[in-house]
Order: sequence, then structure tokens, then C-alpha cells
Amino acid sequence: MPELIATITDDAYTKTSRVHITGRNGLTYGTSVPKPLVERESKRVGLSPSEFLKQYELEWLYDNFGGAFVRFMPRKNT
Repeated sequence: MPELIATITDDAYTKTSRVHITGRNGLTYGTSVPKPLVERESKRVGLSPSEFLKQYELEWLYDNFGGAFVRFMPRKNT
């Protein structure tokens, strides 16, 4: 797998939100996805935000690099 290289810039959209316990028996933590992010991605693929959320899911990328990243991926079972 190619190495993931990312640079944080002053031009990035930022939003701070609280993290809450979620999932069965509190096995995961949750937070919100900023509305502008969903709107931008839905527009990019030519869908309304509600249709986009039905067809795409959020994928987390994390390991031993400094942070976590998310991306939208088409749902495998739509």
C-alpha cells in the first residue's frame, strides 16, 4: 500500500465537536460530520445530500501516523 502523506494547511475547513460514547455497550465513540463536508462531496458526485448519505459511508483511516482521516466510500450493500 502506498504511504499516506498529508499536510495540514491554513486553508483547511476546521470544526471542533465533542466526542460521545456510542455503539453497543459503548464500544465506540462518535462525533458529527460537518454539514459543508457532506454537501461538498454530494455535489461532487452529482447527488442530493440525502441521496448521498444513502449511497455512501464514512471510512476512517488511522494507524501510527499523527492523526486520523476520513473519506466517503460507496456503500457495498445499497
